[in-house]
Amino acid sequence: TGDIIAFTTSDKKLKENIKKINKPLEKIKTITGNTFTWNESSSIENRGKQDTGVIAQEVDNLLPGLTRTHEDSNVMSVRYEKLIPLLVECIKEQQKQIDNIKEGR
Repeated sequence: TGDIIAFTTSDKKLKENIKKINKPLEKIKTITGNTFTWNESSSIENRGKQDTGVIAQEVDNLLPGLTRTHEDSNVMSVRYEKLIPLLVECIKEQQKQIDNIKEGR
């Protein structure tokens, strides 16, 4: 159904206007990780099942390119693989903070 992506082209040769994600920790702190049960409006195979995820509307407010809205149902989904660059920048920012603490700054 197109929901599984094993890899995505990411070659620098294909990109323009490359900008580092600004204030990644501030961004990631606005997204909540949740456990939940799929309700009656979800797909038949998911109804009543426990799951874990984020809220698409929170992600969309932060970085709209990480979500998509399905035209037929007006339901939003998250492109979870697109969260990885944000998490990478968060780890790097936190490591700087850890290094500063270790050095007594």
